Amino acid sequence: MLNISLMKLVELPGRVVGAAPVIRGMADAIGFVDLLNTLLPWDAQQCRTSPGERILAMVLDILTGKSPLYRVQDSLAETDVPLLLGRDRTAADFTDDALGRALDKLSRAGPAAVFTAVAAQAYAREAIDLRTGHWDSTSRSLQGAYRSAEKDAVPASSKPEETTSDSDAASPPPRALPRRGHSKDHRPDLKQILLTVFVNGEGVLRFGSVASGNTSDKTLNRRMIDDLVAAFSPEELQTLLYVADSSLVTGPNRAALRDVPLRFVSRCPTTFAVTQAAKAAAWVQNSWTFLGRVAARREAADYWASEQQGLIDGVPYRLVVYRSSFLEKRKEKTLDRRIAAARTGAGPGRESLRTHRVRVSRGRGQGGAAVANPPRSSLVCRGDGHHRGSAAPLQRPAGPPSQSGDAVRGQGMARHRDDGGDGYRPATTRVGAPGDVRADCPREHDGMGCARVVAGI
Repeated sequence: MLNISLMKLVELPGRVVGAAPVIRGMADAIGFVDLLNTLLPWDAQQCRTSPGERILAMVLDILTGKSPLYRVQDSLAETDVPLLLGRDRTAADFTDDALGRALDKLSRAGPAAVFTAVAAQAYAREAIDLRTGHWDSTSRSLQGAYRSAEKDAVPASSKPEETTSDSDAASPPPRALPRRGHSKDHRPDLKQILLTVFVNGEGVLRFGSVASGNTSDKTLNRRMIDDLVAAFSPEELQTLLYVADSSLVTGPNRAALRDVPLRFVSRCPTTFAVTQAAKAAAWVQNSWTFLGRVAARREAADYWASEQQGLIDGVPYRLVVYRSSFLEKRKEKTLDRRIAAARTGAGPGRESLRTHRVRVSRGRGQGGAAVANPPRSSLVCRGDGHHRGSAAPLQRPAGPPSQSGDAVRGQGMARHRDDGGDGYRPATTRVGAPGDVRADCPREHDGMGCARVVAGI
């Protein structure tokens, strides 16, 4: 006889874990929690959860959603806490107060030292190549009021904080504060902080820092050089290649690099005379090494290189000039547009009339005329003794007529002497060659001719 039993179906609560178990497995592989518990000061008798567990909870939250600190507990309540953080752990163990105390312990231990120890564990396990280091910075805008920045009166256009002396460079970096500075996320109206990273060729983070929002990249590069010198032995520095943008190539930074066995690669500033000399030499020699395509995209550009030598402040440097097919195409289009515009200007359109407002002062003595923003035009005096245009008088500005002829400072000027009439009239100008003089013009022009090119601003 077949017995059939009825069972009540119970709906199990859903838990969203996402990629968190994978991240927890990677943390276990490098001993993340145990290492933090060794480096951070804490008392196991007074803590239910270790600081390593609490910091791991914040790392999981940042990499899977990034909740505010006071919402981390709510986010954990929707996931499988025993799976991620321990069999006897609950979301109530990770309140914002508990997480804040863990951050205080991390601050006392020194975040940079802790990160270096954790990163070294990962580098050794994964055999990560550390022979190159790429440095860069970015800004993060901040909203709201900050008590530490209430006395900040530095305008957005002020010069960033820069370090120029060796004593300043050797001193510990100041506390990072919200400040106005050059905004890389295009919000100059907000205060900001700067984040710097130093990664290897594959983008794996090696160093990082937080700086005040008005700190110059030149100063941050100098601090990075000092950090590298403090972190590596001279033998290790010889195997490292420092890569950064042109903010690295300053006098103090170059002097600091010469004092240590650290090689570097950077973009030479275009304001340096040696940059223009190297480009000119590369084109004259016309001996380019084809490098091919760097990217794998179908429309990727081809690159060529030409090696040169140059002196900067009397010190020899190796300079490499790079040429891109993409840039050549863009410049070719620009030249084509300029040639087409030049041909248009030299063809039938050359005789076209263009009307600009001209102020003509007429009085007893010498008068003046100036074109308001006239782009490469010529003031033409007609052969009938009058300027072509409307006869309706314009409102004359207050004061006597100009006697010097310089009616508008900074503008081009054509002077005429005339004893008739008084008023301001619009005149016609024509694009034409300089010195296009009408022989029958009855006016006296002081030998300048009645067609004078007026340069626009």
